[in-house]
Amino acid sequence: MTARPTSSERDEPALDSEERHHMAEAEYPAVIGVVAAGKLLGMGRTKAYRLAKTGRFPCPVLRIGSRYAVPVRGVRALLGYRDTHECREHWKG
Repeated sequence: MTARPTSSERDEPALDSEERHHMAEAEYPAVIGVVAAGKLLGMGRTKAYRLAKTGRFPCPVLRIGSRYAVPVRGVRALLGYRDTHECREHWKG
């Protein structure tokens, strides 16, 4: 048995893919820690910090005081999401 849409669901206009994309993007923080970004990219804590410290992390990394912060947009671009090309541009040259 499938659930029937409520009256509010029927009254709301359908979102196009661009609108869904912007809503999903708003659910993410602007930056994440270098360890979290490294995990998303399949690397451990030590390697993530080493690459960030030497400027070889595969996405742009911000240094904020003693912390490293990685913009989520850069990680998403590297993973193939279409919302930005920031990370690819960073590594072109």
